[in-house]
Amino acid sequence: MNRLLLLTLLLVACKQKPIEQLPTTDEKEAVVQDTIAISDIHRTDSLWSSFEEYKRPYVEGYIINRDYAIYQEKDTRKIIKPDMASFVPLNVSGFAKDKNGIYYQGDFIKIDTTGFRVVGVISHYDKQSDYWEEPIWRTYKKAFRGTKPINISDPATFETVSICYFKDKNYLYYYDQKVEGADVATLQKNLANGEFVSDKLNTYYQGKPFIYKGERVQQVSNNIYKTTTHVLRYNGGYDKEEKAEDYFVKLPDYFDIPTLRRLNDFYLIDKNHLYYDENTYPLEDKDLRVPIQKENLSKIKLFEVLVTDGNKLYEGREPISGYDVATFGIVPGHYYYQYDKNGVYNWRKKLPFHYTNRPEYGKNFFYMHNQSLFIYEDQAYDDSLYVPHLNPQQLALLKEGNTPLRELFPSQDDNQKNKEIDTTGFEELTYSFWRHNGQIYHLIYKEWYDNDQHDWKSERQYVVVKGYDNASLKAVPNGFLADKNEWYDGTTRLFQNKDVELLAIYEGYEKGCGMDPTPATNFYLFKNAQGYFLAELGGKGLMCPLTDEQVSKLLNQQ
Repeated sequence: MNRLLLLTLLLVACKQKPIEQLPTTDEKEAVVQDTIAISDIHRTDSLWSSFEEYKRPYVEGYIINRDYAIYQEKDTRKIIKPDMASFVPLNVSGFAKDKNGIYYQGDFIKIDTTGFRVVGVISHYDKQSDYWEEPIWRTYKKAFRGTKPINISDPATFETVSICYFKDKNYLYYYDQKVEGADVATLQKNLANGEFVSDKLNTYYQGKPFIYKGERVQQVSNNIYKTTTHVLRYNGGYDKEEKAEDYFVKLPDYFDIPTLRRLNDFYLIDKNHLYYDENTYPLEDKDLRVPIQKENLSKIKLFEVLVTDGNKLYEGREPISGYDVATFGIVPGHYYYQYDKNGVYNWRKKLPFHYTNRPEYGKNFFYMHNQSLFIYEDQAYDDSLYVPHLNPQQLALLKEGNTPLRELFPSQDDNQKNKEIDTTGFEELTYSFWRHNGQIYHLIYKEWYDNDQHDWKSERQYVVVKGYDNASLKAVPNGFLADKNEWYDGTTRLFQNKDVELLAIYEGYEKGCGMDPTPATNFYLFKNAQGYFLAELGGKGLMCPLTDEQVSKLLNQQ
């Protein structure tokens, strides 16, 4: 039992990497361990006095009951009557839908929901402490700003360009306003900088053409812009009241402007020089030139942040040594993994292979990104394990990229740890609760960072739970479980399952920074055939009955 409590605390610890996928039937670290029993929530009349001490805002979101739904946020609570059979909250703040239309913050917009997408938000600061966001969204038929329709020429193709620019197949928009004259066919979406976006001929600032000293401005790379006579470097900025030119510094006149062009995210070139811009703000050194001779510019080869002219290798503008330049290469997409005729490197640290032939990526040297696994000839290495010889079957399996090296070569500890349970045929009730062969299992997920292997590790444990009516147990709205007799918060029994309604959710304890051991909680206002209940859930679990007068006070926020 102590082990279970420890693992549960680990689940809610701050700074944990979020769970991204549901368990699968081929999970290799799924273990059955221990049995736990349903417990009753602790009832105490003191919960009301501790709750009443502060005015607690509503938790933002939708609450689903049998015949109606509720939208609530801060000090607002709206009862709505959607088509309950098709009503579902969407994975976007404030939105839900049913067969008849979209709901935003509880307000109904009758519309065909096909193609629904939130494409961006408009940030508002009414006061220094009052920040809120207004969504820009669309279906295939219409586009909206909050609940207000906006004039978009082709809603079905309306999409994000940057935080404040959007486009459809015909026009560019600054939020919901059309940008006159912009050419969407040549829009440089990937190079947009805050309030700035460019097409092949012009740059726009806050939806208007950016003119620098009487000349139009073209974007060359992430941060480099040019006119016919000046080269500018974007230097960052935060104040929307600034003029467009205040975001830039003018670079010295060493560029050949007509031939200046982008090579990749870091390097530019003209007929005289190669340039490196490391994408940092503010710019500390205005001399971007890489010390490569003009006659060698035709020989350069780029390796993301690295470049060679055939004679020397450079990282940015600085020459580096320790590699054979003629045979130098990088693992595609991972410039920190390099190779030459002498070996494979993690930067300048040579990987511990026995080198017999020159490593050539894609021929006798491979990197399996999903497994952080290197293969050279018939050898394998993954930061924690070096295997000097693989048979052809093992080699072929590892090259598919789906098999960890440790699975083929487990340690004794691994063999003892991986007592597997076959999850084939498990019925999912919620992410954490599963039914199989008449038993209910509680999935406990533990995740930690392995400092030795520099990677996240995880383990899933399936704990048998006793005390439910297993045959009738099901997931009910708002994250709870219920069987034919009782209503549950996980493995905690709350009250009788008869005419249950969830009337409101209030903010409780919010976890602090660091490894705050106190669990986050919320307060829930329930009603059933027995009366009203206030419950604090998320920690130990507390509950007390309420009178009609107390409930009226809560719902009217008195």
